Amino acid sequence: MLHLARRPARPWRAAFAMVIFLSASAAATSCKGRSLDDLLGPKEGDACTTYEGKCTSPSSQIVCVDGKYIARRCSGPRGCTTDRASKVSWCDWEADLVGTACAAAEATEAACVSNDQAMLQCIDGHMTQLGCEGPRKCDEAANKTVICDASIGTVGAPCWWEGGPSCAKDGKTGITCTRGAFEKTKECKGPKGCQAFLEGDAWRVECDHSLAEVGDVCSGVGSTCSLDKKAMLLCKEGRFIHEHKCLGELGCHRLNGLACDNSAAEVGDPCQGESTAVCSVDKKARLSCRQGTFVLDRKCTCAVEGGFVRCT
Repeated sequence: MLHLARRPARPWRAAFAMVIFLSASAAATSCKGRSLDDLLGPKEGDACTTYEGKCTSPSSQIVCVDGKYIARRCSGPRGCTTDRASKVSWCDWEADLVGTACAAAEATEAACVSNDQAMLQCIDGHMTQLGCEGPRKCDEAANKTVICDASIGTVGAPCWWEGGPSCAKDGKTGITCTRGAFEKTKECKGPKGCQAFLEGDAWRVECDHSLAEVGDVCSGVGSTCSLDKKAMLLCKEGRFIHEHKCLGELGCHRLNGLACDNSAAEVGDPCQGESTAVCSVDKKARLSCRQGTFVLDRKCTCAVEGGFVRCT
């Protein structure tokens, strides 16, 4: 999952300010009634109506948020800078702004923070840090577009793409962005685990759930093999449950699609098909299905040959 947003380089109108060392009466006369406060520009707490800002120092800015000017730190390496020709100011965001207020107009802007391990973005009126834990991390392109690689994430961490799939750091868990946070949605305990593949500008996530355990998180409807391959599990209501035992020599396998070798069983195991015969697991007896349960039929050397149970 890749996320693209603009770097916080939105062209704000920077108020033109000039410090004039005159008496108050002289300033009022020469500036046609404007006060010194007007000349120096807005202060924190002053009312405002439009989204704008200006640098107040090399590392700070004042910006209009929700009808009032607020002070903002510009802790990134570029600090706060103003273009002399256009009077446009830029504030280089860093992670210390997490949780602070931001304007709705900043929702499309972002910055790489925390040594490019995360992206800072304005979400729902607050600066929010989003993890960029995939191999491409957080990267700022030449066109001032910020790219955040969230193909790898952390359960519970903030996210922005509702329904977007990712892999957890352990490589064995599939996670999905749900209501603004990553939630575990799949267990990927098969040999391939959880893998993300880059296709163009997007990541495709594959989860190998060919093996699972009872109680593991799953989605949809389907069956798979237990870790020990001695049982088949069924995905039901978001969790894998025990479906039936596979105690034959092949166990639960995928030789020609998912299948369960049920040619062996234990006394007391549930069964279907009255009088159906199987071998015991130790091959020292033949069992028979009676009223839904396998019972001892005969002690012998038991083998399955050509689909038939032989007891000698």
